[in-house]
Order: sequence, then C-alpha cells, then structure tokens
Amino acid sequence: MPAVVVQGGDVVSGADPATVWALVADPERVAEWAPVRFVGWMGREVPDVGQAFFVTLDKHADPSTALRLEIVEWVAGHSYRCAIGPPDERPGTDELIEVSVTTELRDHRPVARFDLTYTGSYPGWQAPIAWWRAKRLIDKAVRGVAAASH
Repeated sequence: MPAVVVQGGDVVSGADPATVWALVADPERVAEWAPVRFVGWMGREVPDVGQAFFVTLDKHADPSTALRLEIVEWVAGHSYRCAIGPPDERPGTDELIEVSVTTELRDHRPVARFDLTYTGSYPGWQAPIAWWRAKRLIDKAVRGVAAASH
C-alpha cells in the first residue's frame, strides 16, 4: 500500500515555545487549534506513552464516531507521536500523527516552531484522497496554533 506523508509547520511569531507546547500537548485543548473535537480519555487523564484519548474529525460529529489516538512516544516539552485507530480497537502503526515544538532563534530571541506530520498507508486509489484530507486538516491546525498562541 502506498504511504501518505503530509507535513506542515511554521514559526509561531511572537509566541513563547513553552506557551505553544502547553497548548498542543494538552489533548483537551485540541479544539482550540485543530479542526477536531476532544471527546474523552481512556483511563487516566495524563498525556504519556500508552495513554489514549478520543477525537472526532468534525466538531459536530457524534462522539461514537471518534478516533482513538494512543500516545506511542512522548518527549515532554518537545514532541509526541500518536497511533490512530477506530474507537473499538487498539490503533496499529499504519496511521501516525507527530506533533513537535522546537525553539529557534530569530533576531537573537527564541521563537517557537510548530510542526505536524501525518503518516498513513492506503490502497492506491485512496492515497490521493487521504493526502488531500490530511493536508487540509494539517494546514488548518498549523494556522490554528498560530492564532491560539497569541
């Protein structure tokens, strides 16, 4: 199956890297910056490896259609990676979303750089459609981080 990889990112002008991380590292705040809705946690409410949470891709969708995101990698203050799957089963590793915040120097001042990467595998004819949907969502999320960080 063809791999679909979509990346997006930008420097968040005027935003402190710690502020950007606090925004994007809290699944309950995802609707503040991404075109999705947080539905709930599975287990404890702490982002860490093995923890799962649920989101819908439409802010008005029925919560029963939520996707399960399981955190498979967590580097506090910097990045995390989630495996994506249906709500009724453990996600596989064929769909991943990676979120990272790094610090860059601009005019001798630290600024935040936000990056978001989606990776998935799809049958040949579905790959272009999946790429387009992922690109649209990632572009909105990148713009949303910039808007919500000020």
